[in-house]
Amino acid sequence: MSQKKSESKILESTIKKLKEHYKSQNKLAPLFDDPDQLIDTCYIRLTLLKQRYFLEKSEEILNEEDNNEAVEEEKEEKDPEEWLNTLDYFMTYGSGQKTVELQDLWVEEKERERRKEDEEVARMNHISICGEAGSGKSVLTQVIAYLWAKNEMWSDQFQWLLHIPFGRIAHVFDSDKDSDSDNITNQWLKVMDALNISKWNSNDTKIVYSKNGLLILDGFDAIASELNRKPGLKRWLQHCTESRNCHVIVTSRPNVMCSYLKNAKLIDIIGFQSQDIRKYIHAYFQNVAGDSGDNDQKDCDQADILLRKLIDNPSLKLLSHIPLYLRLFCHLTRQQILKAQEEEDNDNDNNDNDNDNEMIMIMIMIMMKKKKKIFE
Repeated sequence: MSQKKSESKILESTIKKLKEHYKSQNKLAPLFDDPDQLIDTCYIRLTLLKQRYFLEKSEEILNEEDNNEAVEEEKEEKDPEEWLNTLDYFMTYGSGQKTVELQDLWVEEKERERRKEDEEVARMNHISICGEAGSGKSVLTQVIAYLWAKNEMWSDQFQWLLHIPFGRIAHVFDSDKDSDSDNITNQWLKVMDALNISKWNSNDTKIVYSKNGLLILDGFDAIASELNRKPGLKRWLQHCTESRNCHVIVTSRPNVMCSYLKNAKLIDIIGFQSQDIRKYIHAYFQNVAGDSGDNDQKDCDQADILLRKLIDNPSLKLLSHIPLYLRLFCHLTRQQILKAQEEEDNDNDNNDNDNDNEMIMIMIMIMMKKKKKIFE
């Protein structure tokens, strides 16, 4: 009895350490020289879509285009990848009825509930979240851990949660040999050491063998090519996905998915919807302005400058659905406004033209980089 009390006390202490750690991760990753962005004030929800529906709607649109002779002729003159890049994919999602709210990710589909299958087969323990570079996968996983730590999401479902970016732990398996790959306990100790959670010790690591846990493994595409060269990493990942003690979320880019996930729900991150773009821009400039009430009108004016640019330039507007690009546009707009204020003697009209050209050039560089990756 005393041993159970002792184990329970250790478990409570470990969970407390995890929650304190993730609550401290309350800022979005820094970019450029922008002020810190707090999750509570600057995070705007991303649109999540069931992957099956995404593929079905994409095929419907392509079929409609094939039946349109005028569109078909235009498509033949365009590079296929260019056609896909210029397609406003947010039109794909129609009324948005098939989108998934973050808090409902673990709600099983009605069809699955109606099927009379073995409980273990019907049970959904894995979720695969895919998204292009800059779509917000890593920020999403950070937000999940943060909300869990604050008891605002899934804390009643999962007793413990570990947020593990693959990029932070891959190096601990560099020196592994085949003979070491089966020592899972040792692997976990090295992984937790790399995560650098305050006051963490070896006893705390035993929590991974407790029930009702959630593992969030972020950025599988970053280590996919290393699995065959690092048997320890491969075995550790297999252990994570085969464990009956926890549920697993894995994020990756669409072209590299984790094959170890079983019976997984497939989710696509499709970035911001149009109304969320406006919300993020206003949140960004309000955060830059700070708490001073005198700056309210100023940050509103700065936000309106960027919104007008996006409305006037369809290519920029399309890219702004991707969170990373929208943050870049906000930063550039802010820098341009500051520069204009320092050069009051310059012609405002000329400055506006130069600013638009700068954004367009950056947009072209982004698109060229994407196209280069496609053909490599």
